[in-house]
Amino acid sequence: MKIAIHSAKGLEYLHDHCTPQIIHGNLTPNNIFIDSNFEPKMADFGLSILFPDDNITHITTDRGAQIYVDFSYNHENADVYSFGGILLELITGRGHSVDQRRTILRWAKDRIGQALDNSEFTDLVDSRLQEYDEDEMLRMISCAAASVYKSSRFRPRMQQIVQVLEGSMPWSIIWRENDKTFLTE
Repeated sequence: MKIAIHSAKGLEYLHDHCTPQIIHGNLTPNNIFIDSNFEPKMADFGLSILFPDDNITHITTDRGAQIYVDFSYNHENADVYSFGGILLELITGRGHSVDQRRTILRWAKDRIGQALDNSEFTDLVDSRLQEYDEDEMLRMISCAAASVYKSSRFRPRMQQIVQVLEGSMPWSIIWRENDKTFLTE
């Protein structure tokens, strides 16, 4: 949870507190370093983009990094989408590709609804986690779901992700009952 919260705070800082706004653009688990106190440090800002104004409509990159990409690519929503994929990896203990046919995004989609509706985590959460706080897990799962399964127009901002992860905003605010339609699309 500490890794998730502090990584989200780092992205929130880049998105909301830097002038000009900075979009990381290459957010992967390999670009989040963890020190001996489990404090995350963001790295590889090679694809970062400075947004001097709100008139930019698209970004083109030429590096072949394996990142979670939202094809509607809307400024900071792209980082939020990537962060959702990273949260899924933290939750499940699985990498980007679950098997030869499915990414973690496709694999987890079938299991997220059950976790959020019934607090049934067995099929989603890393089995190596001996103990975890179920409320914290629900917050992480809802943030992941809202980040990757909602269209960019309805995706939460990093500030909201931070608030949910910290417990100062209920997870149901970013993942409501009517959001299940995104899981069946």
